[in-house]
Amino acid sequence: MESVKYILGKPELEKDAGFIYPVKVKDYDEFNDCRNVLYINKNHFSNEYQEYPLLDLIVYGYKDVEMIRQLKLLIKLVTGHDPLLHEDNNGCSFVISADKKVYSSNYDSFRRIVMRQNLLFEQKVYKNKLTQEWANKAIEAKSKNGIPITFEDMITTVSVITGKTYDQIGEQTIYQLTADFKRIARDKSYHTSIAMKCAGAEKVSIEHFAEEINMFENPYDNLFVGKESLNQLNKALRN
Repeated sequence: MESVKYILGKPELEKDAGFIYPVKVKDYDEFNDCRNVLYINKNHFSNEYQEYPLLDLIVYGYKDVEMIRQLKLLIKLVTGHDPLLHEDNNGCSFVISADKKVYSSNYDSFRRIVMRQNLLFEQKVYKNKLTQEWANKAIEAKSKNGIPITFEDMITTVSVITGKTYDQIGEQTIYQLTADFKRIARDKSYHTSIAMKCAGAEKVSIEHFAEEINMFENPYDNLFVGKESLNQLNKALRN
């Protein structure tokens, strides 16, 4: 069912963690500093550890204070509360308030909500070394063939086109800014296609400026293009 909760920047309720808020543009740097922990999933651990909860694997498997720091900062950003790490015989939990926490039983749900709200996608993790190398090459080739656009470029584009001040954009969510940017790009493409058609170009595809944009299209899907195209991938990486 269609929902406007993401474009309106509404929080989402997780039963045990409370309300989870989408990250605002003004908090992008802090979010960027801790979001890598969200990319860790069970595929990063060997088969013998698959029975354990993901949060416990991150905290006890890595035994890295940096992971703890990232988790605490992440929870603070999306809940508005500075969590306390608590450990007992049942594992670890990040206590948000007297009756709210992120722990082994709800971390997967918490993680899914945060990733979707902020347009983060599951990265592909392959057990086979050669397959992983191919995937890395495909991602790199995709990046090289695309136009380099930074988050700051998106901010300035939306500001110039819409007239919004940087303070106003700072209060938008990452999702809202990205949606604005993609819609502007679609509108510009539409008017460019119309102009080319009017100038006599024949093979021009005109996509309506208001056509649906899939905000949740995973860029890591469809990475492989077949063995026959590996040479093209290698060529792209050498350029």
